[in-house]
Amino acid sequence: MILTSPFCDERDLLIRRFLEVGVENADITFYVTVDPGELKNLAAENQSSFQLFICNPNADKIVEASSNVFGLEGVEKLTNINIALTKAIRELTESEDRAKRICIEIVSDILLQHNAVQTRRWLTELVTELRARGFTTLAVMNPLMHPPQDVQAILGLFEGEIAIYDEKTREGSRKLLKVKRLYNQKYVDSAVPLQKEKMRLPVEVSEAVPQKRIATGCEDLDNLLLGGLPETYPVILTSPFCDERDLLIRRFLEEGTKGGAMTFYVDTEVSGIEKLAEEFPTNFYLFVCNPRADLMIRDLPNVIKLRGVMDLTTINVALNNAIRNLDDKSNDPRRICIAIISDVLLQHQAITTKKWLTWLVTELRARGFTTLAVMNPLMHPPQDVQAILGLFEGEIAIYDEKTREGSRKLLKVKRLYNQKYVDSAVPLQKEKM
Repeated sequence: MILTSPFCDERDLLIRRFLEVGVENADITFYVTVDPGELKNLAAENQSSFQLFICNPNADKIVEASSNVFGLEGVEKLTNINIALTKAIRELTESEDRAKRICIEIVSDILLQHNAVQTRRWLTELVTELRARGFTTLAVMNPLMHPPQDVQAILGLFEGEIAIYDEKTREGSRKLLKVKRLYNQKYVDSAVPLQKEKMRLPVEVSEAVPQKRIATGCEDLDNLLLGGLPETYPVILTSPFCDERDLLIRRFLEEGTKGGAMTFYVDTEVSGIEKLAEEFPTNFYLFVCNPRADLMIRDLPNVIKLRGVMDLTTINVALNNAIRNLDDKSNDPRRICIAIISDVLLQHQAITTKKWLTWLVTELRARGFTTLAVMNPLMHPPQDVQAILGLFEGEIAIYDEKTREGSRKLLKVKRLYNQKYVDSAVPLQKEKM
């Protein structure tokens, strides 16, 4: 079975429930992903029945080593993934009569990296092997990340398809769930609206173990987030170029620096930010990715000048050096704004950008940073935008709404994995920012 869905809370909750039900029923449960997020706790709590395969070069920084956790170097080498899965499957006792299930969340990552022919060949072998071994398979793909013909090439490998998609309504839009096909089986052939409450949004977890919130400095956004960004969460802001976007970034940086938090800012421009670098030399680091950086700002110990975004390794080294100079024993909050996502995506395309961000986001989270990345979705093809959105655990959007008087800017939290937030849009007013 394959689940086709854009990145959204409902998709994440469905995957979570599929895995949790497996654990609750004492099924043998496998999960193949790039980043398990909070689901890594299932591996820690259920070592005898839950096996976690993390296809990420920074897997060792995501979860502690364990006999049921397998760290793999990304999705470039499909043979390594096959070997790890095959070994784990064959180590199951032949007499094991427990039900078995697997969620393969890396289909879109592999399709982006390897093209349809290779992905189809890999999946054909894997799905056949899993079925022969008694596994019920739930694969997951974001169809908005790929050309329609590639999506169809993958869909044909599965005997069933479930879809989560948007339906426009007078009030806005809503998520629908539909079983689109199920070979030789009866099912209800109609769509149902998805309600997060019925999908067991883990309200009790958030209340029992409160996630510390990091204020963004924007009152409207902090209200929507019920206090701010969850600490160490990587979140992306999608916005066209506008005053409201620039003001939100500025408030995020000022809230951090003036509050004493270690604050990093990575951008190609420095307009309006020079004073922060001058006034807060010990807790504000400015990374200027521009070959003309010398003309933009004077040399300061906390200003790192880089020659554009062409050499991602140089950016990584600069960030790594700055991070390693921090006091790891300090519990002070850390935040970073990465405003070069669109520049990097334009220069390097989706595959390279995704690989770079996968490493960077994991590294920053391991080092205690709350990340706000910024991307202009209007600069890129929709498929490339979707490829980047999936790397983040939350998405905030600034967008235009047409009205009789003209248009206005709205702010909305579109998703925030495993966290409560206000699911409605608010008009942005520059005066309040």
